Amino acid sequence: MKIGLQLGPRNVSRIVVVLLGLSVLYQEFLDLDGYVAPEIQRLEGFWSLAPWERTALLLEGPEFLDYLRFLRQIVPEDARLILPPRRPPSTFSNIYYAQYYLFPRDLHNCGVNEVEACIERVTGAHTYIIALGNFPPRDLASKHKIYVAFNDEIGVFVPPYTEGE
Repeated sequence: MKIGLQLGPRNVSRIVVVLLGLSVLYQEFLDLDGYVAPEIQRLEGFWSLAPWERTALLLEGPEFLDYLRFLRQIVPEDARLILPPRRPPSTFSNIYYAQYYLFPRDLHNCGVNEVEACIERVTGAHTYIIALGNFPPRDLASKHKIYVAFNDEIGVFVPPYTEGE
């Protein structure tokens, strides 16, 4: 009569599977503090964002979100905001897409072939012009508006300050 553990091929494979499972659990335990806990904290911060901020962050990235926050801070909710023409397509050339982030501001596009005429017409005290890349022509927009930079490349043209506002 044999007493003891029999290590046949079937038992060895079971022991190997159990040891692998234990090593995976141990690795997860080690990762809990180093990766999982900080990730949970990041997600908690993510869910505390407004829906438009979460969408901007997920679809366009953190720089886009920062620029939107800048625009929402500078451009009043009752203002008109002029966007670039629909061609070439860009995030801000699509009024419907931009409206989601900038509601309730009144958004308008300049036409593809009338950018100069459009910029010359937007002289109102409550009209702002988004500044992206080559839009608008800086010399034309600077005649009636003041440029406020977000970074080296983008910003917004704002109406000049007038007494009583």
